[in-house]
Amino acid sequence: MAFCFIAGTVLLIRGVLIAAQHGDTPSRFVSGSHSKGAVIAHWVIGAFLLGLPAVVGASLETLFMTSTAAQPTEIFAYAPEAMQSMTNDNARSIVVALLRIVQIIGLIGMIRGLFLLNAAPVHPGSGLVGKGATHLIGGTLAINIVVFVGMIESLVVG
Repeated sequence: MAFCFIAGTVLLIRGVLIAAQHGDTPSRFVSGSHSKGAVIAHWVIGAFLLGLPAVVGASLETLFMTSTAAQPTEIFAYAPEAMQSMTNDNARSIVVALLRIVQIIGLIGMIRGLFLLNAAPVHPGSGLVGKGATHLIGGTLAINIVVFVGMIESLVVG
């Protein structure tokens, strides 16, 4: 979270500095890292990084209708059919540890998606918007992997 706070602050300051450099002569805004789109992206993504817990909560609310991720220990309640063979306590603790790792990777994926969206105005036509959105959605699914596995189980098992 500290990295996101620092990166968000740097992006906001960089956006303000780029806008201030070209404030007197708006015609000098060109494509690339000094375009109006890049300045707006710096401001928006910087604000998202500063408020990352709210962004994660909003994305969870959008996809799962809850603003908090389920705890990894709840996998046995959300997906009982898939987890019924896990009777050993060691196996259960391994599953919980793996789910926590997946949740951390999901958070990193969301942060990467924000950085990809920040780079999209600088490189138009490179597909970075789609890649960034994919990282955001995949990261959200990974952060709430417990509920997602339960949804997949109910879809498959019925």
